[in-house]
Amino acid sequence: MEDIDGVVAALDRIIDIEHQRGSRAGYFPCMYRATTLRVARGLSEGRFVDAERMERLDVVFADFYLDAWRRHGVAQACSGPWHHAFQSARDPQLLILQHLLLGMNAHINLDLAQAAVAVAGDGLDGLRQDFDTINDILAEQLDQVQDALNAHSPALSRLDEAGGSWDERLFSFSLARARDAAWTQARVLVTLPGAARPTALRALDRQSSTTARIISSVRLPGARAAEPDVDRDGVRRVIETLRQLG
Repeated sequence: MEDIDGVVAALDRIIDIEHQRGSRAGYFPCMYRATTLRVARGLSEGRFVDAERMERLDVVFADFYLDAWRRHGVAQACSGPWHHAFQSARDPQLLILQHLLLGMNAHINLDLAQAAVAVAGDGLDGLRQDFDTINDILAEQLDQVQDALNAHSPALSRLDEAGGSWDERLFSFSLARARDAAWTQARVLVTLPGAARPTALRALDRQSSTTARIISSVRLPGARAAEPDVDRDGVRRVIETLRQLG
């Protein structure tokens, strides 16, 4: 991939494949595609200090996910949290929200720091303002994601109608706090000599894998029973809805 349009095209191909399979592994790339489209609009609207660098970051960041997806598809090793996310796509007990959180955990809590360092290097501090602008873009997408989930998750919809705060918790866990942690991790990585980085990344992989296990350990059978993705046709309907995001 050379640009953000290439990222969207690659995500479209993955979504098509997972839709054909009727696989829950198609949920995360739908949301990721929507985020990528919003970042593309931000680039065209001049929301970033360095648009060229941010497009490069978008491409490098996406390749972590795309590489993990390719590797898992041919039974090659990928990072711990991505392996857990892909394997969990076969778990019929997880909520749609949990599948999305597993993808976010792997991509933000493990991949983002590495991508930021790869693109900015010693100039990492100069990336901070644009890095934080992504937080604003993600926040703008939150209500749309909530509406899509509510359409297929009656329990979440009732919680929202009652004034619940599941969407704020989603933002807190997967966006603001996770991205702040990724920034801190990037600051640490950039100060380490090259020989020390693999050890730090292995520790980060273990930490993100633990988070993945916690996410998937939650069982809400009552809420799960009301969701439609109990078979491949149901999964396809959810993918079709999520694909309209963005």
